[in-house]
Amino acid sequence: MTSRIEQARASALLAALRSEEEGAGLVQRVRARQEAILRSRERGQWVQIDPEALARLVGRLDGPRSTCRHLGIAVSTLRRWAAEGRIRRWALVRLEELVATGARSLRRPNRAADRNYLRGGTDGP
Repeated sequence: MTSRIEQARASALLAALRSEEEGAGLVQRVRARQEAILRSRERGQWVQIDPEALARLVGRLDGPRSTCRHLGIAVSTLRRWAAEGRIRRWALVRLEELVATGARSLRRPNRAADRNYLRGGTDGP
């Protein structure tokens, strides 16, 4: 149900993740892709993505918890997207940006405080 362009884009993303040569050109390619996507369609569209490619992106951002904090979504949402083999276009663009810029981990070492914060407790930032 997705266009050939979206499938080719997801394949290109997987190929880029597999390559070991990540230089300054990656940031420009990611920005160009992002602009093309945003020009072509609105924010809420789905993009097919190989679960392996999504797992590699998540791994580069220090796991699902940190990735979800960067995106502002729940871990269960990310897991559901991975199981369905698709992701929202805006989230994929943001993930590409984060990987290209080498974003820091947002995971905190104290999981108990983390759990309370996610439940709406007062001991979070």
